[in-house]
Amino acid sequence: MPDGSNPVLDLLSGLVFLLGIAFYAFRIIPPSPPREPPQTPVKWNDTGPIIGIDLGTRYSRVGLVVSDRHVKIFGRQEEGQAIPSVICLTRNETIVGFTDITKCFEGNTRSIRDLIHVVSDSHRPSRSVLPGQDIPDATLDSIEASALPIIAAHLSQLRLIAETFYGSQISQAVITFPQDFEDVDREVVKRAALLAGLSPTHFLDEAVAIGIAYGLDRLPSESHALVLDGGSSARAALLHFADGSIRVVSRIQNATLGSDAFNQALTAFIGDAYTRSFNDEMCSAQATGIEDQVEVAKRTLSFEDSTAIAVLEHGSPWLLVPLTVDKFDAVTASVVDNIVANILHSVLQAADVPARAVDYAILAGGSAYIPILQATLREQFPRCRILSFGERYPDEAVVYGAALFARRLALGAVPEERKIHTQDATPLRFGTEGVGGLFVTVIPPNSALPATYTRRFKNFGRFIKIFIGAAEYTNATEFVGCVVLPPYINSRRLQITFNLNTYGVLNVTTADDTGRCVHIPFLTVRIAMDLKASLLSTHSALLVPRRPTEVELTRMHADFERANKRADVTRRMRDMRSLLAQHKPLMQKQIRRFPADHPTRHGDLQILDAMDSLDVWLARHMLSASEEQFVGKLARLEELLWHDILKAKAANP
Repeated sequence: MPDGSNPVLDLLSGLVFLLGIAFYAFRIIPPSPPREPPQTPVKWNDTGPIIGIDLGTRYSRVGLVVSDRHVKIFGRQEEGQAIPSVICLTRNETIVGFTDITKCFEGNTRSIRDLIHVVSDSHRPSRSVLPGQDIPDATLDSIEASALPIIAAHLSQLRLIAETFYGSQISQAVITFPQDFEDVDREVVKRAALLAGLSPTHFLDEAVAIGIAYGLDRLPSESHALVLDGGSSARAALLHFADGSIRVVSRIQNATLGSDAFNQALTAFIGDAYTRSFNDEMCSAQATGIEDQVEVAKRTLSFEDSTAIAVLEHGSPWLLVPLTVDKFDAVTASVVDNIVANILHSVLQAADVPARAVDYAILAGGSAYIPILQATLREQFPRCRILSFGERYPDEAVVYGAALFARRLALGAVPEERKIHTQDATPLRFGTEGVGGLFVTVIPPNSALPATYTRRFKNFGRFIKIFIGAAEYTNATEFVGCVVLPPYINSRRLQITFNLNTYGVLNVTTADDTGRCVHIPFLTVRIAMDLKASLLSTHSALLVPRRPTEVELTRMHADFERANKRADVTRRMRDMRSLLAQHKPLMQKQIRRFPADHPTRHGDLQILDAMDSLDVWLARHMLSASEEQFVGKLARLEELLWHDILKAKAANP
């Protein structure tokens, strides 16, 4: 041992060195999170699992309960699994589901909800559907493809995604629907789901699904919840929870105050900055180029203090517009004020519920991340609890609630007598025209259906005009029909009863002073058929859960085969028109080569007339002709062409 060395000191210094290293290591290495106890896998009944499906305006999502506290959600945009609710129709193929939508601009892009409305709009004369009534199929404009199989293909893809994860077949689903879906729209989705191999066990209102996602249906006390869904369309609903049941008290929707309203405000702000910098306006290509940047900036400012948007010119940055949270709040303040005035206050006024009676306020949809919207909601409802992405992702609240409801259905936790009451209601009022064009209310807004109201009128004429709207004067409302009184009814003093049933049909019964009662059929009022907005929200109770019979499945498959056959015939007819358009100029050129008395010219003229008649017939019967009729027309044209070939061979042996 060398001189001056102390083994005790060396040992202590070594221990201190090791302790220092350990202390430093524990400082820079974060402790691992505590492991959660193992989750109990969910056991389903013999019919298999039930999935929840959210057919959103832009993206669709699928949810499946995999454990007691976990719902597996497919279609998360943040994870790169987005499932667009948009299909791309080209001349050669139909692209459904996972695709880059930007590549489909040259084709015909339609959303799934648009396709549903295409089929439902073809149902005439009324858009209300009686139980068991058949729904006709429809054909898309400019593209010869059947709409119902395309919707079924989208639902089938959602089912296959869940089946791949679960490992077995899935045949049941709970499908959510927005406020503007009516009976006929839900019937269309049901038929498409059956074609896709899914039995829609229940249809669930989106607002109700959001309330279930936040667990409000399990509250022990009675409460009111205000749901604001800030998706593509701003929707608000007031829910009432009591004894495990849910009732939709009132609802309202405004398509102009959704997420696009915030994007338009930001785009206008960037356009003003561009004008101030270059004394010129942005072109349409530049405005289109910043759409994705505006959407990303809106999400970024929900979590960060600042960002920037580049206005591109020929692919290079031309102008960099800085954007802070304060500037974003100032730009979108008018949009938030309109949401508060036209959505939140209107839904409370329709239900006659004061703001202090609201216990919970829920923000859902993409706009729920915006801080100014959250701050405004806290300011307007200081006494209620604001629920947002602190408890649940707002974009996934609908599919999360649908998956939880599907699990409770499988467990039998939703008995038949405890239904979710989404009663039919008319958000706008019915009325007649008074003195000076004043709107006289007969059926007030938000009236539960069926609604029956009796009014007395003095000095009325033979005609009673019926209007729908929210304005003070009838010239700003929608005229829907006129009731003609019989000549034997004393029109000086009338007692008229208006009855609006759940199918949107208004029945009018009138009685005069003599007590004679006359029922007047009022056939012109079909509220949800021709109006642009859905003035009558017919959201009925849950469908009776049952599996389709063999006869129904056979009919569904026959309809599917018929639709494919129809699409094939239409495609052949379209190709034939293109062929005629190419050969008719050649035939006309050949005719001009022969003199008027030449026999070949006479035969060619007959062939040209046959081609013209066939072209006209194809244009008129493109969507209605059967295959037999089409083959017969082709046979006539081939016969003329064959005679022409024989004559040519005889002339030139």
